[in-house]
Amino acid sequence: AALRDKHPARLALPSGTNESAPLPQQARALIVVPGTSPEHFRIPVEAAQFLHSKLPDSSAIIDYSTLFSYALDNGLHNQYVVECLYGTEAIEWDEPIWRGAMDALGLRRVGSPIITCALAIDKLIQKRLFDALEVPTASWSLCSATSEALRLGWPMIVKPRRESQSKGVALLHDAREWEQFLKIVPVAELDCWLAESYLPGREFCVGVCSLSESQHEVLPILEIPHDAGHSINDPEDKAQRRGVVSFPEELPARLKSALETETLKVHRAFGSPPLARAEWRLDADGIPHIFEYDCTPGLTRSSYLTSMFEKTGRSVSDVLADLARSPQFRACRPAHASDSQPAA
Repeated sequence: AALRDKHPARLALPSGTNESAPLPQQARALIVVPGTSPEHFRIPVEAAQFLHSKLPDSSAIIDYSTLFSYALDNGLHNQYVVECLYGTEAIEWDEPIWRGAMDALGLRRVGSPIITCALAIDKLIQKRLFDALEVPTASWSLCSATSEALRLGWPMIVKPRRESQSKGVALLHDAREWEQFLKIVPVAELDCWLAESYLPGREFCVGVCSLSESQHEVLPILEIPHDAGHSINDPEDKAQRRGVVSFPEELPARLKSALETETLKVHRAFGSPPLARAEWRLDADGIPHIFEYDCTPGLTRSSYLTSMFEKTGRSVSDVLADLARSPQFRACRPAHASDSQPAA
């Protein structure tokens, strides 16, 4: 009911779709996209096509409306769901409520538990958790606490609390740009924005794959290039630079240990979801500071995690098969009494 109230148009079946039409019998992996039109959902559709190419004989690409309608009418007992919610045109679909709906319907999905998604999507909760764990993170403040925010100094990063994929993130260089920001964002909404100190150093991404709550694999550390001087990587920058990311072979042992150890500390605090990544930047003294934990990372052709798995010699299909057999996968949603088939 909440879904229909919030997104009534999106729960309507696409024109011409027969809600009772059978899914392909061999399709164990249902690759779900917001919509199947490449014109409106280019990045999610391309991502889905990439995953389908890795599982050509055992997957099918469908949209959310078809998935929910079919699940309500017929039930899904042998299939599992893989989400493709990547790209700025799919951001509004990347919400815990959709994953909660799938869990409520008893759908098996390769992804994070609903509580992890609901917590991790809020950057304020992330910041408070980093501080509680004593994991280094850039100094921060709610934008509504103006005097406290201004004490962070320049340049300063501002970002919305509950957006993903770098939507709304901006780098402010001086008080004039801060005043321009205040003219754009209504005062009543400043509690929904964070300000944080800018960190000038190298940027790294650390991925984790967890097949159980105690079995964690830290993936090869990837370095993300950014322009010299004061700069941030927005979604377009990241898309353009995915081909030039690197795996530094000679990271100082102390830095490598800190990145891996602190990432695992955060990962466990968020409930050890099956796949996750943490992004870090070094401060002026070379100390790593975490600025984002993502429990719903992409598995597209150019995703960071895809590159990390390839570095270990594994394909995306291998990873999905491992996750589909793992206890994490079965614990992702409540069991239905009608489920008599194993997850994989």
